[in-house]
Amino acid sequence: MKNPETDDEVQALKDAVETNFPGISGEELNSLLWGATSFPAGGVEQICGQLCEHRQRINELRARSDFQSDQSDVDLARGIADAQMTLGMKNEVKSCHDY
Repeated sequence: MKNPETDDEVQALKDAVETNFPGISGEELNSLLWGATSFPAGGVEQICGQLCEHRQRINELRARSDFQSDQSDVDLARGIADAQMTLGMKNEVKSCHDY
């Protein structure tokens, strides 16, 4: 497990959350970290990158004229992460059939 170990790592994680998901509640933070990132196993740099990637994808979705959703950004991030996991698992199963 690679939880933040130094004050600098904790601050980097806080900064990434505040930059990409400002004003979220403690409950939403818990949901975001556990449901949309590699927390607690991933390193701080990896988690911060995932938060930034989710923000970029959410912004792209919300900018589309045909996108209509009243889901919170945290829920959208979790959905994006779920879709990525499903695609990864599908690709893994497909590669297993190559044997």
